Amino acid sequence: MSLSTPTVLEYTLFIILSTLSIASSIFIIRAKELVYAAISLGILGLSIASLIAVFFSPLYGVLHVIIYVGATVTFIVVVGVMLRGAEVPRASNWKALLASVLSFLFLTGLLITIASKVPPQQSSLDLVNITSTILRDYYFPVIILIIALAATLIEAITIARRD
Repeated sequence: MSLSTPTVLEYTLFIILSTLSIASSIFIIRAKELVYAAISLGILGLSIASLIAVFFSPLYGVLHVIIYVGATVTFIVVVGVMLRGAEVPRASNWKALLASVLSFLFLTGLLITIASKVPPQQSSLDLVNITSTILRDYYFPVIILIIALAATLIEAITIARRD
């Protein structure tokens, strides 16, 4: 989609994805269970990745899903299993609301600033080429990431089974 002349569809997508991002952010803060907060974090990451893919580059949107959504949500769930029963202090409602509003204003300003300075790009989303590039050019970091995530999962399972 073009950055120079926003269409009604682009405005509609922006409003829907932004609202989904704000709602999932609020649910992350208000969730009492870590699993629900992690699911909300995944929804937040997917909505941000969709914004990136729609307005900037589909490649960056896919990378955002792979790196931040997949790895981060998995890591948080694993850490939650490992730290089960630990007390976490809760922020007050007005602090959470203030943080959400300030974050929204900051990110909206940042998005508007970036959108006005980035030239339009024509790119197509080809998952086969993306996968080939990642595995061909970045195979060693991918192997390290897979080993680290597997080790973390094994540690979490070991700690969970001990109880």
